[in-house]
Amino acid sequence: GSRPREEFLDAIDVLLREGVLVEPRGALDRLRFRHDLLREVVYVELPRARRRELHARVAALLAARGAGDDLIAIAYHAAAADDSERALNALPRAAERLAQLHDSQGAVRLIREYLRLEADLDPAAREKRRGVTSALRSRLAELELLLGHPAACGEEARLLLAAATAAGDSAAECDARHWLAASLRRRGSLDEARIEAAAAVRLARGLGDRR
Repeated sequence: GSRPREEFLDAIDVLLREGVLVEPRGALDRLRFRHDLLREVVYVELPRARRRELHARVAALLAARGAGDDLIAIAYHAAAADDSERALNALPRAAERLAQLHDSQGAVRLIREYLRLEADLDPAAREKRRGVTSALRSRLAELELLLGHPAACGEEARLLLAAATAAGDSAAECDARHWLAASLRRRGSLDEARIEAAAAVRLARGLGDRR
């Protein structure tokens, strides 16, 4: 009935009066803890199953709202809820959104979370997501290079290359060799970089790119 809702609203009123919760200016129908430490204390005191349930409910509500600005929050809550399907669908778009906002480190974290979840899928499910996964690993290599991590870029490029070669995916192989060449060049291995760059150009031309 309405009693639990009334008790909940009464509790919110008490927390607002005591200054535990605050209403951010301009944020309608939203509350936040005054201090991050208070939020963390409340969070860790919740049983893990309850935390997952709450994260799942928030992710579902945000997804139902359908607002583009919620992509990052949906990805976060879905992952925290162990809702792999929703998280895997949200994480690529959320990562790209962060990259567009020039938050490369945040984008890298989300892509790595996607790759972690994707690795636990069965082979058939992984094959269905192969194109998305390849594109994300290519993006990850690019972001790592942008962040000044050529070794990490090279590692991702080699993983992408191995997967592309096994799948016979020339487009992904082209991307992999491009980023591998960039990584090698940045680390001073110029001869190896030229070899990989030439291979990338041959593949690109084979795919119809005449640049």
